[in-house]
Amino acid sequence: MKLPIIDIVSFAQNAEDVVLYRTFKKRPPGTYIDLGAGHPVFGSVTKNLADMLLWRGVEVEANSEMSMLLSKNRPNSLIFNVAVSDKDDIELFTETPDNWAMSALSSTANRNQFIEEKNTITKNIKTQTLNSILTEAKIDQNFELLKVDIEGAEDKVFKSFDFKYWKPKVIVTEIVTPHDFIRIEKLEDLITSQGYTHCLFDGINSFFARCEELDLIKSLSIPANVHDKYIPFIWWNLLSDEFKKNYTNILDKLNSTM
Repeated sequence: MKLPIIDIVSFAQNAEDVVLYRTFKKRPPGTYIDLGAGHPVFGSVTKNLADMLLWRGVEVEANSEMSMLLSKNRPNSLIFNVAVSDKDDIELFTETPDNWAMSALSSTANRNQFIEEKNTITKNIKTQTLNSILTEAKIDQNFELLKVDIEGAEDKVFKSFDFKYWKPKVIVTEIVTPHDFIRIEKLEDLITSQGYTHCLFDGINSFFARCEELDLIKSLSIPANVHDKYIPFIWWNLLSDEFKKNYTNILDKLNSTM
């Protein structure tokens, strides 16, 4: 039996990292800002950028446990244990220890967001605007990637973001409402009105690139597919150690980064 070719393991929930890896792999190392960074491995959109492409990262994560894991596993990143909002302040934050991905600012959470969560903790948390975070992190105005997944607060972030000063080349944002997954077209309209081309909607996220970045637009417009030669991390973990030995290129990369 001829074995399938595998070039990369995808850690993201919807292969967003595959699209980004394909788009940027032939470019010099860049900088990403990950709002709602989550776990450093499971579901991470930016792990392959940090580990495989050696990018500089700014990880912004309000959940305290995830923030500590990021600090441990992303030594070359700046970690902000804050919630992103439209003002620098203190706000109520609802943390879901049994399902960390659902944690959100109480003011922006969908009313059905925590309905299935039996264990929730509401506490005060520091909030910062994206402008404030970028300034504190001393990020270049034309950085490569802004990724946003903050469970309902995306609208606040983009409405308060200074698009005239900061010009990320690529924006990837969750574009559906939490829990009921309705596409937020007005958020797409807001971003495209600021000099961006909408490249791809993958069912969860929308990918945008600066209108002048024609090569990026072309690559980002193609969803993850068989030509990317990827395997989801959850499937990779189901393979036997003996079978994995056939993929020394993958093993070497993973062993050097995990």
